[in-house]
Amino acid sequence: MLFVHSRKIERMKIIKLYGERNTGTNYLSKLIDQNFEVNQLRGTVPRNKLLLLSEGSKDLYFNFTRKQNLGWKHSAVLMPLVEDFKDLHQCCFISLSKNPYSFLLSLYKRPYHYHGPMPASFSEFIRSPWKLRGRDHAPASKFENPIELWNFKNQSYLKLKSAFPEKTYNMTYESLLADYGAELLKIQAFFELKTISSDFANYSKSTKDANVSHKDYQKYYLNEEWRKDLKPEDVEYINSYLNKELLSAFDYKIVNPI
Repeated sequence: MLFVHSRKIERMKIIKLYGERNTGTNYLSKLIDQNFEVNQLRGTVPRNKLLLLSEGSKDLYFNFTRKQNLGWKHSAVLMPLVEDFKDLHQCCFISLSKNPYSFLLSLYKRPYHYHGPMPASFSEFIRSPWKLRGRDHAPASKFENPIELWNFKNQSYLKLKSAFPEKTYNMTYESLLADYGAELLKIQAFFELKTISSDFANYSKSTKDANVSHKDYQKYYLNEEWRKDLKPEDVEYINSYLNKELLSAFDYKIVNPI
């Protein structure tokens, strides 16, 4: 006679990653997949869906699927959606933030999902409205400028941390670039995750430009080489809109226009 001994099966933990455009979410997502035994909730539209090429169709996709995937990875955190998530007990949240000055420069170079004619200069860009998509989970149809976009999204990450302190890990792109291994170790310890191997593996290829290496990103961001692309009058304008409490929360400093 065959006896089957029943035992409690441990379910794999779930990770939901949030982060604005151009903040390293592709990089971090790949690091998570190749280093931890977890399920990542989808944060992008499936590439094989030809009907999802338009922005409106992408909004519809996340409108219908957000109860399963908690929305677009670039969206603000929608707290009622998180609170009602069916697998909340096994879900781990990670948010990724980027220095607002370098973020704005990156967004100007790669203005994903920008609506309308693209401004001709960075100075004009930061002074132009940013029209929002439905999947942004924003209370308005547009912000006065993309600086307010940074404020809004990062504020939502801190609200998530406040509501679920033991389930949320807020991190910065700069700390990930400085030492990916140390950050992955913190994530592992914080969520008590199982690793795939004894050593953490890096993803050294650029997710956007084959000609740019991991070291190139480290040099540009960690040495703050982006400062040379900022005009004093633009820095003053950015500073006038930045949420100073958010800067402090993520350990960023105000840039001196001079």
